[in-house]
Amino acid sequence: MPTDVKRLLKSPAQSELNLVNIQQRDTMYKEIPPSQRRASRRSLFVPLWLTEGYLFLTFLMFLVTPLREQAVGLGLLTLFVVACNLAFLGGYLFFFRKYHCDANRLTAPLPVLRFAIGLAIVWTIAFWVQFYLDSGDGTSLTARLAHPGDSYLMRRQLLLEHVPNSKPISRVGQLERALSVLYICLPIFGILLWSKLGWFLRIGVLLAMSSVVVVAWASGTNEPLGHLAILVVCAFLIRHYGCWPRARASGLSGRRKLTMAVVVIGTVLAFALFMGYNLEDRLNARKWYDPRANVGELSSLSFLPPQMREAISHVWFYPANGYCGLSYALQTPFEWTYGVGSSSGIQAYLEDHFGIIGILESTYPFRAQDTFSWPAKAFWWTMYPWLASDLTFPGVIVFMFGLGWACAKSWYECTRLNDLFAAILFAMIFLTIVFEPANVQLLITQRGVWMVFGALSLYFLSRRFNPRSPFRTA
Repeated sequence: MPTDVKRLLKSPAQSELNLVNIQQRDTMYKEIPPSQRRASRRSLFVPLWLTEGYLFLTFLMFLVTPLREQAVGLGLLTLFVVACNLAFLGGYLFFFRKYHCDANRLTAPLPVLRFAIGLAIVWTIAFWVQFYLDSGDGTSLTARLAHPGDSYLMRRQLLLEHVPNSKPISRVGQLERALSVLYICLPIFGILLWSKLGWFLRIGVLLAMSSVVVVAWASGTNEPLGHLAILVVCAFLIRHYGCWPRARASGLSGRRKLTMAVVVIGTVLAFALFMGYNLEDRLNARKWYDPRANVGELSSLSFLPPQMREAISHVWFYPANGYCGLSYALQTPFEWTYGVGSSSGIQAYLEDHFGIIGILESTYPFRAQDTFSWPAKAFWWTMYPWLASDLTFPGVIVFMFGLGWACAKSWYECTRLNDLFAAILFAMIFLTIVFEPANVQLLITQRGVWMVFGALSLYFLSRRFNPRSPFRTA
C-alpha cells in the first residue's frame, strides 16, 4: 500500500472519506490529457532551471570582469562553486526521484486568511512609515526620492562608525519583530488569493506594497525592493504553475505564458534600473567604495554611451564582487563560530541579552579582510563563507544538497497541494538563492531571524496537527 494511503488511514473514523478523496484524486489525474500531464511534470523543475541558471550566470559575470584578476586560487574557487551548484541540483532531483501527481485541491478557511492578510497590511504600512521617520534628516520626501544616494550614505556612515543604539526596544517593538513573517505573507497571500479578496483588502495589499517601494526608494536601500520583487515573482510562479483560483482551469495557455513573462521580466528590469540610478546617485554624492573594486569598463559594452556604461558596470559589480571575497575565504584557516557565525541577527541577541561578543570577528570574512584588504562590511563575500564559519566548506556543500531538497519539496507542496505555508517556505528559499552572491540575507538582522523562525514554525506546526496538509480538502 502506498505511503500516502497509509498515512491517510491512520484515523479509522475518516478512513472512508479519505479513500473517497484518493479515488477522486486519481480520477482527476486520469482525466488530464497526456500533453498537459507532461507539461505538469516539466513544471516541477521550473525553480531548478531558474536557480541553477542564475547561480552559474552570476559566477560567469565574475569571470568576465577584472575582478577575476584580483581573486586568489581561481581553480579552487571554481571547483567549490560548481560543487555547491551540483549539490543543489542533486538535492532537488533526489526529492523527485519518484514522480507523483497529486490533483487534490486544498483550501484554507477564508476568514482566517483574510484576517492574516489584513494584519500583514497593517504591519507592513506601520513598519515602513516608522522606518521612514527614523531614517529621516528633515529632507522632504520629494528630495529624497530624487536623490536616494544621500539618504543611503548617511545611514551607511552611521553603520561604519558603529554608532550604538541607546534606546531600548519596547514591548511593541519586540512584538513587531516577532511578527516579521507577515512581511512575506503579504505578497504571497495577496497574489495567490487575489480573486478571493474583496476590494477593500485588494486596495490594502496594493497600498502596503506601494509603501515598501516609496520608502525603500527614498532611503536609497536596494534590499527591500529586491525582497519585494523576488516575493512577487515567486507568487506569480506559484500561481501560474499551481492549482490556485483561476489558474488551473485555463491551463498553460499562450496568453498566460506571455503575461507571466511580462511580469517577471518587467519586475527584474524595473529593479535593475532602480539599482543603476541609485548607485549612480551614491557615486555622485561621494566615492564610498575602494576604486580598485570597480569592475571597470567591459569591452563588450564599448558601444554604449559612457554614462550608461558606467551605470551598467555598477549593477554588474553587485553580483560579481562576492566571489572575489569567497576566493579569499577559501585560503583562510577554519575557526568555529559555535553555530551562530552565519547570523548577525542571532549574534546581536547574544550580545544584548548574554553579553557574548567576538563571534563576528571570528567568521571567515572578518579574519580574511585584514590579510587580503577586502572589507567585510563594504563588499560582499557570498553566503558560503558565513555558512562555512559554522559548517566548514565541505559542510556547506552538504547544506546546499539539503537546500535543494527543501526547495523541491516546498515547490511541490505549494503548486500541487495548494499549501500556503509551503509557499512561504519556497519564497524564503528562493530569496536565499537570489542573494547567494551577497550573504545569508534572511539571517543578517533580528527581524530576519524572526521571519525564518515564524515561517518554519507555521510550516511544521501545520504538519503536527494535520500530517496530510495544513488545509482541509475542499
